[in-house]
Amino acid sequence: MKHTIIYLFCGILFIISIFGIVFFYSSDLSVTSLVVFDDIVPRNETFSYERPDAVSVDTALNALLKAEDDINDLKSLEINTNLASDTLLQAKRFFIGRDFSLFLKETEHITDPIKKSYLKDLTNVYGETPVFERVEKDYNEVHRLTAFIDFHRTRAYVLYDSFTLLKEKEEKARKEGIDTTDGVYLLDLTWKAFSEERFEEAFDLLDQADTSLDDLSAEADRKEKIDSLRKNFFGRYWWQILLFVVIIGVLFTTVMRKVQLNISQRRLRTLRLELESLQNLLKKAQNDCFVKKSITEGTYKILVDTYSS
Repeated sequence: MKHTIIYLFCGILFIISIFGIVFFYSSDLSVTSLVVFDDIVPRNETFSYERPDAVSVDTALNALLKAEDDINDLKSLEINTNLASDTLLQAKRFFIGRDFSLFLKETEHITDPIKKSYLKDLTNVYGETPVFERVEKDYNEVHRLTAFIDFHRTRAYVLYDSFTLLKEKEEKARKEGIDTTDGVYLLDLTWKAFSEERFEEAFDLLDQADTSLDDLSAEADRKEKIDSLRKNFFGRYWWQILLFVVIIGVLFTTVMRKVQLNISQRRLRTLRLELESLQNLLKKAQNDCFVKKSITEGTYKILVDTYSS
């Protein structure tokens, strides 16, 4: 019996050792992302303005024209441009000022056809602006507001390019069989915030989507490497494992035979003891009935039937 326990104990230890090796190596695997995603512009960047060295009606007008181009660029991204458009309208009002005659006098030297056409449009802006919303002429404020529009446009392109990269990352992960449902949901929210000019919220959602895809990719990569390690392990040591299984089978069969033999021997000893006890009882009953006459023959027969059963 002691040998049986030793065999079983050794077999169990060997099996535990094999699985311990497999899972020890699998738990130390490196994790890599499908695509490295970096912010082009820091998320916490805020608008700052430096006054140009020279500020004039010409520099202010050029700034307005550039802002118009910036807004057209934003429209090409198919996003809302309300913030940029409202900012440009305010810049136009600072360019025109309250005194319309002064506006005409300071721009009379401009002969460029494109600029003259734009000045005509500014005349319409002045006429459509309520008196209480007109402001004093301030070319420096024109530069500041148009600089903000340029900053807004730059951030929009940063978000757009980052979103495009992350979208490609999601598509690649999905093609590799990774469930990217959470990432797609966050990307949809990102695009909605972006298209509505809620850039700070869009940056936050973009970070969340990137983290979600990285986590999903890392988990898929970990599982793939674990499966690969297991396959390589059994592929490399298949004959040793087969030999081990055969040895275990032989040992198990031998042990079971010994266990069964021990059980049978114990049972046989028990039956012999029971038989010897019954024979002694039967002899005693015979002696009591036929020699001592202490019990009747009927009682004797009952005892014999009981002992025989």
